[in-house]
Amino acid sequence: MYRGPEQAFNNMDFSGKGYILEADILATPVMHRLKFDRKDVLLCFKMLNFFNNVSVVSAVKDGVPPNGMSFDKFREIFFPQLHILDEEAQSDEDRNAREQERQFTTMKEKQAHVISDRIKNLDGKI
Repeated sequence: MYRGPEQAFNNMDFSGKGYILEADILATPVMHRLKFDRKDVLLCFKMLNFFNNVSVVSAVKDGVPPNGMSFDKFREIFFPQLHILDEEAQSDEDRNAREQERQFTTMKEKQAHVISDRIKNLDGKI
């Protein structure tokens, strides 16, 4: 249904708060497709401690309320295969960003060599 955790999380975090609540997950189209009752899903959340698992101090520090879930926690729970930092396990967006960063770094190195060669040529002419 979603290509990666970014799209799934953004679909639930309409206002861009940076965290989602239980109600946000329960309102998704995925939850409507499940054959489980809302009470069962809430019980599962409580049993597995998906929410309400942060102390008040860390909640204030991170900006995520005690009954919220940050993107990192969401990715770890619902997309565990992407939580591992293997190159093959990255989402498409992460792979594209890394490839662009590599290309940029390579271009910077090439440009540095070209510039130094030009400076040497100018020094040789002077």
